[in-house]
Amino acid sequence: MDIHMLILVLIVATSTAIHCGKGFKSCPSGQCCSIWGYCGKTNDYCGTNRCECDCNGQKTCMDSSCKIMYVTGVGVHQRDGPGITYGRSKDFLKGESVCVVSTTNGWSKLNNGKYVSAEYLSSNNPSSVSNVKIKHTKIRDALKSTKWSSKADALTLAYDTAIDNGYSNEAAVGLMANIAAEGNYGIVEYAFSKLHNFGFRLPSGSTDGKAKTIADIKYIRDWTTDPNAGFKKMTSYTLNKGSCGFGSVQWSFKRRVSFAKVCLEVMTKDSDVNDNNWAIAESKFISKELKDSYYNKVANAAKKAGSTVEAWAEAFTDYYERPAKSDGNMSARGNECKKRRGIARSIYDHLKSQNAF
Repeated sequence: MDIHMLILVLIVATSTAIHCGKGFKSCPSGQCCSIWGYCGKTNDYCGTNRCECDCNGQKTCMDSSCKIMYVTGVGVHQRDGPGITYGRSKDFLKGESVCVVSTTNGWSKLNNGKYVSAEYLSSNNPSSVSNVKIKHTKIRDALKSTKWSSKADALTLAYDTAIDNGYSNEAAVGLMANIAAEGNYGIVEYAFSKLHNFGFRLPSGSTDGKAKTIADIKYIRDWTTDPNAGFKKMTSYTLNKGSCGFGSVQWSFKRRVSFAKVCLEVMTKDSDVNDNNWAIAESKFISKELKDSYYNKVANAAKKAGSTVEAWAEAFTDYYERPAKSDGNMSARGNECKKRRGIARSIYDHLKSQNAF
């Protein structure tokens, strides 16, 4: 039986790209030779620590200046997978949560016959966020049997992020409770439930409030700075002031802008805009915020209240989740805190009963 290994990822730079570097010719004018031995013009080829030769407009690529011997014989199968770069060992790929399996199809089923090389591998339209590297899988598995199962990946990533930043189980679940009560990946608050009355459309044509392209993300980022963003007339919702939330945590105002910038760091082209990468972007941004000195207020508030899971849920609601809530709406805020305290206790007790932590 002819069994070969396939790395289940989507190849972005295909195997028909021009080889360059040691043992190959220089790239065509205007292109860079990446450290993986392929020619191209994007940041993946010409960016910092990505360009091996033909960098910065230099047109020569001598064997003496190009260090790397390139690897071939890698089968690449079109499936979901996280954004990674190939050029190391199978252990590295496994460490990045790339699924490595065996197949009986044989090399003849692969492009270019026996040898297929990949320069840059990335996810494209995955069916779920299960390809993201989740550390506490027991948490995710336990959540699958609850009413929050559809958000199990997002909630577990929030838990991972809180724990990685030195927070307790109670604090992590308090953060999870807030995300459980909020929106979903890439969603713009009010966009579907209210703004459709104004004929609201994102640049991609999306009417359900979910960003689907890079242009959509940039549009959301620029609401407060772009006078032509299309929201000035919607003063009844003060959207021209940028109060509309974005993402599963519904970040608003300057935090929405900062979150959108992180999204654009993770997602650089339309094919990158998917739940897998939304999850990565949110995890990165939450981690960034938890390191900010402002969020010491969250910890201090929870400690004063006894640091129970309910205290953490309320602290995140007051200081993290809904910091812009005005004093005139304290009744609404109080009801929201009560709701999220209950969610936190329910999640915490369930995870504990399942020995998830």
